Amino acid sequence: MPPWPVCPRGRSNASATSGPRSTCARPWSRSEGAMTTERYVLLSHRHPGRAGSPDVPVRLVAYGFAGGTVTALLPLLRHLPPGIEVWGAEYPGRGLRWREPLLDRAADVIDDLLPGLQRLADRPLALLGYSMGAHFAYRLSLAAAFAPLGLVAISARAPGGVVVAPSWSELDDSDLLRRLRALGGMPDEVLENPVMRDAFLPVVRADLACCRSLERLPVRPAPCPVLALRGDADPLLTPSDPAQWLALAPRRANATRRYPAGHFIHPGREAQVASDIATWLARATSPATDHNPALLAASTRR
Repeated sequence: MPPWPVCPRGRSNASATSGPRSTCARPWSRSEGAMTTERYVLLSHRHPGRAGSPDVPVRLVAYGFAGGTVTALLPLLRHLPPGIEVWGAEYPGRGLRWREPLLDRAADVIDDLLPGLQRLADRPLALLGYSMGAHFAYRLSLAAAFAPLGLVAISARAPGGVVVAPSWSELDDSDLLRRLRALGGMPDEVLENPVMRDAFLPVVRADLACCRSLERLPVRPAPCPVLALRGDADPLLTPSDPAQWLALAPRRANATRRYPAGHFIHPGREAQVASDIATWLARATSPATDHNPALLAASTRR
């Protein structure tokens, strides 16, 4: 579900900020400017090897929440350790793809993003999705010709049920903005700036339609271990959602984490969440994990 707003179209390269009020963060990479490939943008590269080349140890591909741009996750992802090359999916109609039409069917978004993901799979690769993005990460893991190392699902309802309540799509603009603001991800300047508000609303409504269409897709076992992260006060999730995510992939490396937060778990604890993700990825992809219950227990203990 929504949060940081999209930039007004044509203004996707404003300076990044470090907190949840960032609206137009710029992609950052080892070299000046953004490195892109087939719908994906390089967000961080701090490994001695050449960015985008097969000599990086692990790639993590991130999918953002509804209403946001790929750079909205930078405050979290920039805390991941060196050795993880981070790419982000840019959905149509926003950010670097602001000239393209919005898509309101999940199947069309999956078809749009799959070829670029396949091209990034020349190295070990894991997927991360935030809210709506977790569902796209899961669906792409099913559609891809390779099995990811792992899937990190953040603040997301489990596949097979309601992704977002139908009532959200029926709200008028004012009520929708108020509902989003109550989630903790709607800066005052969006409510007060007609240009930003008019740019944001079509994007979030298209994404809400995508969420509804996700609910109609069949559920299948995930091809990789799953880490499910959630805030203990998230009003959009049910208590059983993390367990249902893990049930999609019954593997010993599966794990959950809870944080004293609402829908957006990382503001103010970016380093902690990034450390939890990196630690889990290291343990989930270790051959020892499949044979060492003590290692599994350590990876799930808070």
